[in-house]
Amino acid sequence: MCDQEIHYTMLDIDLLSRQLVRARRGSRSQRGLSKRLQYTTNVVYLWESGRRWPTAATFFWLAHRTGCDLDDALASFKEPDPSAAPMWKPAGTAALMRHLQGSLSATQLATQLGHSRHAVGRWLRGEAEPRLPDFLRFVELTSTRLLDFVARFADPSTLSTTAAPWRRVEAARTLTREQPWAPAVLLALELEAYRAQPVHEDAWLAARLGLSTETVSRCLTLLADAAQIVKTGRHWRRVEIQAVDTRNPTRPLDLKRWWAGVGLDRLGEADGTVSFTICAVSQADFEALQDAQRQHYRDLRTRIAASTPGERIVLLNLQTLALDQV
Repeated sequence: MCDQEIHYTMLDIDLLSRQLVRARRGSRSQRGLSKRLQYTTNVVYLWESGRRWPTAATFFWLAHRTGCDLDDALASFKEPDPSAAPMWKPAGTAALMRHLQGSLSATQLATQLGHSRHAVGRWLRGEAEPRLPDFLRFVELTSTRLLDFVARFADPSTLSTTAAPWRRVEAARTLTREQPWAPAVLLALELEAYRAQPVHEDAWLAARLGLSTETVSRCLTLLADAAQIVKTGRHWRRVEIQAVDTRNPTRPLDLKRWWAGVGLDRLGEADGTVSFTICAVSQADFEALQDAQRQHYRDLRTRIAASTPGERIVLLNLQTLALDQV
């Protein structure tokens, strides 16, 4: 996967939770949906008013009962597992949370989420259920893709809490596909060496990244038009950074092929480490290797997020491919 780093302003998660329930309700009445969810009281009214909250599992049950295919909706957040508990069961929600957890400890999660380590540990074990707002905060903390999660259940452009940041995310996706070097130029603006320059020069960025001055200039123009950078004093700086899933549903391999090509072009002349092995393994171990790579990628993303100061721009490209045809 090729992700671009693009941030959005902190959302009102409590309000977002209410709006998600309302969006899933659609044209149904609150009482009618409550009954459809097998409640004898008008619980949907309580959820939409913020007087009570559904648990994460209950929200998934609501989504399921209102026509959402949860396996399809969550495909980019976890691998489908026919043997796993349904998402509307506490065990299913806990499995998703453990998948998103990556290398973060319960203590680290608890500190960021404002809950005790004991409470977070119980969520991860399926012994207790997080409320929907807590679950949404968990998704943002562990994946930095809350807007993409919301988009699986409602149109973010129609929700007041997400409309503006969603427009920025969509602009970022369009930008990245039109000019794939834009993420690298964006990140280069955070380099300590760039900040130490007396004044911005396209030529300095071009030399640093091994690009033409014209490419850098074009990237900066597009980034500025998408409101991802702003000129302050004599330098550009990036604004509102968050991870953006740049995969194109209709052409999912375009950017992966492009960046693999960049790696091939730079092979042998750039600093870095390249390894490969060709092996014969069982089908079960092939699947295990893919799982291990996904976990390794998540662990690396966690390390990248915590890395300071910004000194190098790095392409991380991982591949596990079957060469035979079955």
